[in-house]
Amino acid sequence: MAVRTTKKPIVVEICGMPGAGKSTVYHRIKDGVMDVQLGCRVSAFRNILSIVFVVLREFPTFVWLGFDRMFCYRVKKMLYLKVLCRAMRRRGCLSKKVIVFDEGPLFAQTFLLAVGSSFRPKKCLKVWVARNVSDWSGLLNGIIWLDADDSTLVERVRQRNIPHSLKTRTGEEQREFMDGFRSAYDQIISMYERNGIPVLRLTTKNKDIEVTKNGILQFLSEIESGDLPVVPNSEREI
Repeated sequence: MAVRTTKKPIVVEICGMPGAGKSTVYHRIKDGVMDVQLGCRVSAFRNILSIVFVVLREFPTFVWLGFDRMFCYRVKKMLYLKVLCRAMRRRGCLSKKVIVFDEGPLFAQTFLLAVGSSFRPKKCLKVWVARNVSDWSGLLNGIIWLDADDSTLVERVRQRNIPHSLKTRTGEEQREFMDGFRSAYDQIISMYERNGIPVLRLTTKNKDIEVTKNGILQFLSEIESGDLPVVPNSEREI
């Protein structure tokens, strides 16, 4: 990658369906980029004033959400999105030239729309997420979407030695789960595209990990140099 002429880092997120290879690709990126930071953590203690400010400001939305079994989960994700965004704007947690998120803002925004709502979130939550996407559009420089066919994704999830709800679902339930999350991700990514954020779409079914990694490194280099092709974002595939 070319030498950067600005201190402002490149911020991208690798997102995709369960089993698409996000974590594998995420950790391989470090092999190709020397000055990379994987994710961005903020201390709750050091950001306690920001947390209090966000709670007070967003309290009406929390009330509109309703107090169900997913209430605490949603509030936690919303606080994460707002506090991390404020911290990154201050740039105190950014120490590298490239920041690569795995389960970052898009992941949290998608789960807010999808989890615990049968993929039919309340209007107030959809409005909140849309505003939050607008906030994050000022920080993200690119999105990398990984996917494969459903049978490949389910098989990969089953081979992992970690719990996942897909392992216990029936075939029809798996299809419903996949369709719901793709729809939620499509909504979020489309919002970012409308805000001018470039999206790289990759299929990982039969693609060698090195080919995938090199495609992503090329994408990062194009973002850095400003040489992204002038085509609709939906056509940016490798």
